Amino acid sequence: MNDVRRYIRTVASLVSGSLSGLRPPERISLPDFAKKHVWVDNPSTAGRQRLDFEKTPYQVEPLESLSDPDCQGVRMVATSRAGKTFMSTLLVAHTVETNPMDIMIVPPSRSTATTFAKDDLEKFFEQNDWLRQKIRPGRTTNSLLMKKFRNGTILSIVWPSAKNLAGVNRGVVCLPDYDRIKADVDGEGSVYNQADARTKLYGFRKKIFVESSPSKNPEKFERFEPESPHQAPPYPGILSLYNEGDRRWWYWQCTCCRNWFPAHPDHLRYDDEGTPKQRAASARVVCPTEACGAVYRHDADPDTGMPGKHELNANGRWVPDGMSLTPEGDLIGEMLNPPMPGVMNYRSYWLFGVAAAFQSWEQMVLAKINAEQVYAETGDDSQLKTVLNTDFGLPWIPPHIENGSAWEDYKARALTYAEKEVPPGALYLITTVDTQKYRWEVQTHAFGPEGRCWIIDRHDVKFSDRLHETRLKADKTPERAWVQPGAYLEDWQHLTTALKKLEYPMHDGSGKMVPAIIGVDSGGYGERDGDTVKSVTANAVEWWRNLRGDDIPRSRVMLLKGDPKLRALTEIKHPNGEKRTDRHSGNRGDVPIMHISSNDIKDIVAANLSREVDGPNYVSLPDWAENWWFKELTSEHRSGDKWVKNSQKVRNEAWDLLCYATALNRSVLFQADRIDWFSENLPNWARIGIQNPFFTPTRPVGADGNASSTSANEASEPYLSLEEIGAAYGD
Repeated sequence: MNDVRRYIRTVASLVSGSLSGLRPPERISLPDFAKKHVWVDNPSTAGRQRLDFEKTPYQVEPLESLSDPDCQGVRMVATSRAGKTFMSTLLVAHTVETNPMDIMIVPPSRSTATTFAKDDLEKFFEQNDWLRQKIRPGRTTNSLLMKKFRNGTILSIVWPSAKNLAGVNRGVVCLPDYDRIKADVDGEGSVYNQADARTKLYGFRKKIFVESSPSKNPEKFERFEPESPHQAPPYPGILSLYNEGDRRWWYWQCTCCRNWFPAHPDHLRYDDEGTPKQRAASARVVCPTEACGAVYRHDADPDTGMPGKHELNANGRWVPDGMSLTPEGDLIGEMLNPPMPGVMNYRSYWLFGVAAAFQSWEQMVLAKINAEQVYAETGDDSQLKTVLNTDFGLPWIPPHIENGSAWEDYKARALTYAEKEVPPGALYLITTVDTQKYRWEVQTHAFGPEGRCWIIDRHDVKFSDRLHETRLKADKTPERAWVQPGAYLEDWQHLTTALKKLEYPMHDGSGKMVPAIIGVDSGGYGERDGDTVKSVTANAVEWWRNLRGDDIPRSRVMLLKGDPKLRALTEIKHPNGEKRTDRHSGNRGDVPIMHISSNDIKDIVAANLSREVDGPNYVSLPDWAENWWFKELTSEHRSGDKWVKNSQKVRNEAWDLLCYATALNRSVLFQADRIDWFSENLPNWARIGIQNPFFTPTRPVGADGNASSTSANEASEPYLSLEEIGAAYGD
């Protein structure tokens, strides 16, 4: 009887095994398949339960790509707590059940291959017995590192070696923790290239899944200036593979302003003061939209209704490089590396630590603070490098390379002189204004003989008379909304008011001085206010027309526009757009606009800044300026025949404003580079004392420069002689 039963079971297993190979596979995407069939039981779940992606919604799209016939592989950069390794086991189950092809998984080493097989894979089979039952019984078909399924699919787990990666064909290859694999495997090249060779037989059906946190470094660290927002530095390993794809970042939508922003560590803030734990406890993500600045904590706040990371992730979206999302969630723009017919297409994803499901912002910040302290005390950067790689998902950039060292060099040579005061040796002032979407940045420069320059003031103009619709102050009254130069012409009156207040005392108390000229950036962007299309340029032109002597005379204000194609350094034009396609600019030929050759003036200013000792064109940098100002000053670099920003995320106002001022100083308005500074025929605006129309004395000035009984109106001599000016500069 026992023999009969054994015979029946054997025959049944043979029949079921044969039929399983004949059953047509289920056609279903990988995420839907996982939610329908896969069970999980791990520390993040409350016992055994069906898989869902509630905590890791960022996994859904990469998994969909792995089951998309138009995609041949996924390259994923992510932290160590994002659940990326689990995606390999899901790909195995989906391939076996719906798209039978031989599979090869290549962990970084022999020991990690064994660990992956014993822990990750065996646990997955235990939790999903339906998949285990599909393995053929027998020692040769079900070993630790090799499994053969009833439908003919072979799964092998191997470690990187030329022998293991040769002589086999595999339709699916998984390369987990890619950056921990040595760059050259047995002299045959990278493990990726060797593994890719194993998939060629499968053509466009193949799938290659590569995932890792970024931990490989280049042979030589160099300053990196991305050419697109999502581009990674040219490091070997996973970042190199990522750059070959369409470079997608995970984005969050601000619940206040509805704008989307990347879930990037740049937006993670924490306090500078306190103990490490206190500073870590202050961790928050701040919306980068200037007029919003909403603050998010790791966990949702029921009192304020502000969501936490979990809620932000639930509504997150992947965005390819070159594209963006509208507040309604529509993708706009042009993908920079789109798929092409007839070409192997790979999708690449970069998930930063702030979005990873299984670590908190407080933990990330505390680990970084502690690592930075070790680095500061010992010079050992290994701990800091590990934290940035595995917790933040960032490549390691040595501190002396990050953002360049130029700003630190400039700060180190900064001079001590008073803020908002005309320093000794300065003869006249030039103020320049940079127009931004939600503010004006104002910077005043004092100029002296032979192009010497001091930066004496920097502030912004940002509040309008309008009330913010949603943001409230502590007393529950609405905050004043920020200005919008491109949308509201009336906001420009706030700029007029701010510019009227620009009066700076002389260092010796002899009087005060106002800017001889104010240059205002008129270049802009389109804004919609109802059905009317307005722009910064149109509003700037109309604002200039409305200037009156009681406010600021138009003779002291010049609209500016960068023009990289301009042959001369500067040229004042009177554009007339009434009969052209740019007629909405508001130009009718009556408003002068100074065009500036942006590349040429930046070359000049860069040369001036490179001068480290006093002399012609020396720029005195202020020690009262904060680090951000010096970083703005070094925000661009020469690339070929033009100047480009070091990063799309850096601000460059200090640099632009200094360039504007230098251009005005060399323009036809001043021609300061052509003046004989030690002649007696100086222009009035360059004279000392009451002969300068932009100087107002606070006490009578005599010929010797001392207080005198002579009235200010009768005084005619400067308070410093030409000889004294020459002595001050060593001439």
